[in-house]
Amino acid sequence: MSAVISANKINAPTAAIPVTRKEISARIAEISARGFAVSLRERDLDTRSIAAPLAGERGVVSSIAVIGPVVRMKRNGIHPIGTQVRRIASPDYSR
Repeated sequence: MSAVISANKINAPTAAIPVTRKEISARIAEISARGFAVSLRERDLDTRSIAAPLAGERGVVSSIAVIGPVVRMKRNGIHPIGTQVRRIASPDYSR
C-alpha cells in the first residue's frame, strides 16, 4: 500500500479526502474495523455515502453503496444504514 500511495499523487476534489499515507492508513483501519466505508462530502459537498465490499471467490469483486444528501443520511443514522449495507453485501445474504 505504501508504494501505491507514494507513487501516486491524489487529486482531492474536496478537503475531506485523506491524502497522506497516515490519513489513508487510518481510514483503511477504520473501514476494516467497521466493515463498511463512510464518505462525507468527499466528492460533493452535499452528499454522503456508505459502502461495503462484495466478496467473491477471489476476494473483493465489487461494492454496494447507499448515496444521499448529507442532511437525510445524518438524520437516519450512519451506523444503522452501514449495518444494512454490510449485511446485504455479505455472502450469506439470500439473493
